[in-house]
Amino acid sequence: MKIIKGKQARPTKTVLYGVESIGKTTLASQWPRPLFLDVEDGTANFDVARVRCKDWESLKAAVTELAVDNPDGYQTVVIDSIDWAERLCGEWQCKKDGKQSLEDYSYAKGTLILSEHMSRSI
Repeated sequence: MKIIKGKQARPTKTVLYGVESIGKTTLASQWPRPLFLDVEDGTANFDVARVRCKDWESLKAAVTELAVDNPDGYQTVVIDSIDWAERLCGEWQCKKDGKQSLEDYSYAKGTLILSEHMSRSI
């Protein structure tokens, strides 16, 4: 039996949930060395490092690249915002499968596929 004691260093995962303009992006901009994966183009008025992600492929590529290489030493990755990222994922999945919307899949299958992609990719 291997007993492990004490704190273990691992990344903190945080979700900020709130209505528009309540200060979620402002708060995240104060975290240690943040890099924003700007999905909804909402960081224009902030002095932050950002990668504009206009589609699902560019968001996935940014997450993958950061997992492999972080030469600038970013300590916080902020996806702004996750609901827009979910929309991009759904659009990508529908296009890939020749569907107009998630509702075109059989009962609840579209949302299940979306959930799987989101949890595996980001």
